[in-house]
Amino acid sequence: GRALSENAEVYLMHAPLADPTTTLDLRPWMDQTPITLSALSTLMLTNDMFQKLGLRYIVFVERGELRGLMTKKDLWIVLNNGEVAVTGQGTGVLREHHDEEQEDERGLLGEEHEERG
Repeated sequence: GRALSENAEVYLMHAPLADPTTTLDLRPWMDQTPITLSALSTLMLTNDMFQKLGLRYIVFVERGELRGLMTKKDLWIVLNNGEVAVTGQGTGVLREHHDEEQEDERGLLGEEHEERG
């Protein structure tokens, strides 16, 4: 392999003017078409997507902007009331209070639903 400096620039999208000897292009290792769900998606839909499609993560978007990311492990923690099987691992951010009636209005990420215009 090649040795890059600690200050080497990293690219996640096409950069035609970047010098390939001093930069790192991560695009070959990135998922160019990740599975996305609306930020207003429910936990039930998210769980179904993980189970039926065998996903490792889901990206949540609203109007084309990134709103969040959930891994398979994050979902497992939510479904098991915050218990982690392996100690010493990060658990991400969880809601402190879960209200199923409001979930449809807020979506899985807990954001209030705004009127679309």
